[in-house]
Amino acid sequence: MFFTTALADDGNLRITELHYHPAATPGVADEDDMEFIELLNPSDFPVSLDGVQIAGFANTPYAFDAGQTLQPNERIVVARDPTVFQSVY
Repeated sequence: MFFTTALADDGNLRITELHYHPAATPGVADEDDMEFIELLNPSDFPVSLDGVQIAGFANTPYAFDAGQTLQPNERIVVARDPTVFQSVY
């Protein structure tokens, strides 16, 4: 069986969770640091995240590393502040 990596588009990359402006949490100075977006590849093929950016989420757009792929049915979480995200969730 031979698979190729598809470029990301609205058919193979979905926002499945958006955690926007969460409630205050003890130990977290800025609640917005707990914001995150979860993406899913619902397709049957790996999806390239080359050139994919999330803008308006933080001061600078989040860009995925070159060569990063999302496997079929794989999810990825993009946290506004990864350190805070890991400490809370």
